[in-house]
Amino acid sequence: MEADLVSLNGLNPDLSLAWAVDSPPGTCHGDVAEALARLSSTHPVVRWGARHIGTPARLADIQPWSSFRRSALFADIYRPLGLKHELELVVPGPEGPVAVAVQRTGTDFHDRAADLLVLLRPVLTFASSMMWTAFEAQRRPGPTKAEPEPASGSSLLTPRECQILNLLALGARDAEVARQCGISPATAKKHVEHILIKLDVRTRAAAVAAGFRHHLISPS
Repeated sequence: MEADLVSLNGLNPDLSLAWAVDSPPGTCHGDVAEALARLSSTHPVVRWGARHIGTPARLADIQPWSSFRRSALFADIYRPLGLKHELELVVPGPEGPVAVAVQRTGTDFHDRAADLLVLLRPVLTFASSMMWTAFEAQRRPGPTKAEPEPASGSSLLTPRECQILNLLALGARDAEVARQCGISPATAKKHVEHILIKLDVRTRAAAVAAGFRHHLISPS
């Protein structure tokens, strides 16, 4: 997949930018970096992706180019960098979602590129978790006293529940969880309800975040 810019963007719960890493390094700097921090929560693909975790989308599929080119996003970020097309995948992270963005000029991304992002989703999810960990370590350099080790997976969830939590981290819904685990959708839903209770959270996204914190989610 050819790209002029690839970036991982850690997002706060309100979709404001917490951190960003780009390749080539330093591409988004100065006024562009400021605009990215200011406008990330308004990005149409980011907002769509946050509602469809684990599903890739092209900018052209979310907002017509004729409309997007009149936006502040285009004026302050895309035009200065000479970018036009974007393919993005939002994956869950321990503190908030992470938008994996692939951008370029020239022709738009084909379906094969989206399929490749889906194949890379487990790796991207793991990398995003590591970036969040590094960001939190930098923001909070270290505890003043020893902290207890996080509870092990076996003390929190059953092996089946851990399996289902890992599928949730990949964006799977009840039907896909049922198919992967060889159970009925109703049973899959019940397992998810038990996971939420055991992790003391209300949503599946929060369960995935808790899974990262407790080392319940595998990188593969």
